[in-house]
Amino acid sequence: MKKAGIMAAAVGGVLVTLAVIAGCGRDIGGSATDVTGAGSTLTNGSRIRGSVVEQVSALVPTVSYRPEPTRRDFLAVVRNGQATLDGGAIAVSRGLARGTSDVEFTDREGRHARLVARSSAPGRPAEGFQVYRDGQLLVDVAFQWQNLNGAWVLGQRTLTVYDHGQAMLRHTRAVDGATLASAQVGVPRFDGQRSLLSILLPQRLEAQWYRCLGEATMTVVAAGVAGAATAAFIAAPSPVTAAAVATAIAFYDKTMDAYLDCVYEMPSDG
Repeated sequence: MKKAGIMAAAVGGVLVTLAVIAGCGRDIGGSATDVTGAGSTLTNGSRIRGSVVEQVSALVPTVSYRPEPTRRDFLAVVRNGQATLDGGAIAVSRGLARGTSDVEFTDREGRHARLVARSSAPGRPAEGFQVYRDGQLLVDVAFQWQNLNGAWVLGQRTLTVYDHGQAMLRHTRAVDGATLASAQVGVPRFDGQRSLLSILLPQRLEAQWYRCLGEATMTVVAAGVAGAATAAFIAAPSPVTAAAVATAIAFYDKTMDAYLDCVYEMPSDG
């Protein structure tokens, strides 16, 4: 009973943290512009349909509990050059200018963060993304993209959560039967104010990626939350802790996508 109470408190703490951070995250989005090229089929108002299958798997031998995979149909509408599903990119029209982006900074608590994005060729969206804190890998993500009528549409996203160098949990999202229907629909551009708690602001910045600072910082925070939710799931696997993991990963996907979208707009790597 004591252990159950501790785990309930831990899960509750994770969910409260997600709620608080998500509220802050709504304020830090930078300005978004319509960057879809004239020759691309990924125009504002385009619609992407398909099915998505998601699976959570513990990578620790002592955990036998395995949530059932979920499958659902989706309809995503392109806004400002991309379409998202649960906050994560499902289709994009841009990529890394040089095929790689490696950014490091230190926050006011003295913790060192590093975000690494890479693709197989310039102009392609990220095919790998890692978040490190104090030299430790927190989250590793691998993307597989398919070119659908001139647009990059997600085939599969594999996310792995680490703890002290050990892979603890894997979450996969696979897209099946995606179709793209073009439509020219006017979509208002969004201009947001950047704000962030001062404790999260870095001490030293590279000028060329300053505008992506909020997104970078929130991605590191979200990676930590995903790690905390994973630890609760590994300690006491159940539908409740699995749901907490799903919530944390959805928030991480959202922050990671916001950061990558900002990096894609950069003329050169950070």
